[in-house]
Amino acid sequence: MAAEKNYKCSLGEAALQTAIAELNEDPKTRHIEIKTLRERLEKYPGLHARTDPEFLIRFLRARKFDQERSFKLAINYYMARYEDNEVFRGLKPFCVKHVFDSGYTTPLGIRDKQGGAVLVDKP
Repeated sequence: MAAEKNYKCSLGEAALQTAIAELNEDPKTRHIEIKTLRERLEKYPGLHARTDPEFLIRFLRARKFDQERSFKLAINYYMARYEDNEVFRGLKPFCVKHVFDSGYTTPLGIRDKQGGAVLVDKP
């Protein structure tokens, strides 16, 4: 069985309903969408992309399950990582801790409707 069929959606019921309504996500065809994107990325010359379902679904959700736009986003992601490899090499959360410690970017201390942290960049 392919990896995309083994994908287990971790969204809660409310988040899943939002994904269905706002992101065009269909639990019945999700595995097909993931497989299609994976196959397209595997055919791209010279690209060694992650193809696990948990990674690919990020691009699909970011572009409301539009295959062409999801594919372009993934290619742009890898192009940016390639072109700015000094920035991304070894990038770990502790490497950017100083940004949060500087006070330039700070959490508001409240959460959005979905429970996500709200960050503010100060001038």
